[in-house]
Order: sequence, then C-alpha cells, then structure tokens
Amino acid sequence: MQIFSGMPQLENPAEQQSENCGRFGHFARNCQNPAGGVAGGFASRAPPPGRALNTSTLPPVKCYRCGGPNHLARDCLAAPGTTLNEGIPTGPAAANVNKSKTCYKCQQEGHIARDCPETEFELYAVVADVASYPQFIPFCVSSRIDKSAFRQAMQEKTVVDAELAVGFLSFQESYVSTVTCIPFKSVHARASSSTPLFNTLSTTWKFQSTASKSSYSNSNSTESKSLEDLSGPTLVTFDLMYEFANPLHAGVSSTFFGQVSKMMIQAFEDRCVKVYGPRSLG
Repeated sequence: MQIFSGMPQLENPAEQQSENCGRFGHFARNCQNPAGGVAGGFASRAPPPGRALNTSTLPPVKCYRCGGPNHLARDCLAAPGTTLNEGIPTGPAAANVNKSKTCYKCQQEGHIARDCPETEFELYAVVADVASYPQFIPFCVSSRIDKSAFRQAMQEKTVVDAELAVGFLSFQESYVSTVTCIPFKSVHARASSSTPLFNTLSTTWKFQSTASKSSYSNSNSTESKSLEDLSGPTLVTFDLMYEFANPLHAGVSSTFFGQVSKMMIQAFEDRCVKVYGPRSLG
C-alpha cells in the first residue's frame, strides 16, 4: 500500500525558493530565517490573494507620530508631536500639534486646547451667544433661549436654561441645557437630568490669555475678569462628555462622534473668522 503524506513532493528540493526569506531549499512555512533576507522575499511583497500576511515575520513598524517603534500612530500614547520618553517635538506631528483629541497643554485625552488670535472677550462673546448656535454649530438645528440672556452674560455671571434641537442622519431630538456663563472666562452647559436624549451631556469652554503667565495661575477661579485684563492671543480649552440614553443613537453615532470635539472647536474658529475677520497668531 502506498501512503501519501499530502505534502508536495519536490523532484529537486534545492530548487524550491522560500517566500519568506528568498533562499532556496525549503518552504516558507518551515523557514527559520528572518523575513526579507534576500531581495524579493515575502516581507517585501503584498500577500497573495486569500492569504493573510504573517506580521510576525515583517520588519518592526514605526509610529510616524512620535517616532517610536512597535506601534502605529492610531495606537500612540504620546502627546501630539512628542515622544513618550523625551517629550520633544518630532515627526510630521511636530508642525501640527494642535489637531488631536489629546490636549497638547496637559497631555490628557478627552478635550482639546487651541491657541487662538482673538481676545478672551471676543471668544467668550461667540460661545456665550447660544441663540446663534444653529448658524454654525454641527448638528444644532434650533435654539430657544431668553433674548436678554446674552446681554446679561456679557456683564455678569449668568445661569440660564436653553432648549436645543440636534439632528444627525435621520434623527432629530430636543433637550434642555443649563448654561452657566462667567464673563470672558468660561461657558459651561449641562443637559437637564430629565432630557430623554442623553444620560450625560456636558460641555465646558475656558479662555486664558497667553500674553501673561499670570492668567494660568488663576485658571480655577470663579471670578470674572475685567476688560482691562483681556488681551490676545488666547488659549481655548474645550471639554466634552456625553452618553446617549438610546442604544440605537449610541450605535449610529459611535462611528463618527469621536471627532465631535474637533468639529465643535473648528466651528467656533470659523465663526470667529466670520465675525472678526481672519487673523494670525504672529
């Protein structure tokens, strides 16, 4: 009886070339050599159709964001434009450090910090004008708020309720948000606990002049600033926390709502350009 092993039988094994290292005399699955040992080896070519690429045989990957090995940029834990160990700008991100979901100031995720050429007064005026949100805020369809609220918010600490309607894809819902404005310093909005759309929705805008280091030392103060203390450019910090009550909404939004912080702050930047004209930090 003749027994077949199911393995290909070579008339001359020395002529068989390994797809892994490019050397002759063995198959790639039995190869003990490093990938790419010879030009044209397995690691230098795309995988054949229907065959997964054995990443263990590939050269180490390098993160273009921090310059570190063995991880991709999307998995990088370094602050934008820095390395994990050295904390110095490197790579393409060094010229684009302000456009990540990671705050370049405190190196924590969950909020964005940007340097803007406008003054604290100008930026605060745009954010505190809740009635104008439907004109430029992503997904904001309508806004109802006391007409005198904005005028009061420009003079003193103001707490007011606003009814906002948001829509994306085929969904449109309304909710009530309590807005707390501290003139030229911060605007905080929190959705009412009775809102059916969100379990949690909270946004916080903070404005700090970068013209003087003294503005940072009082960042936790609740006192408003006088017009004499205001100057540009300004560091703008935006925090966003949200959780949809409806699992359907959460599922639909999960694919793109991770970019909502970027979209929000970009919308306000564009609004400032429209209201005050283009400016530069220089």
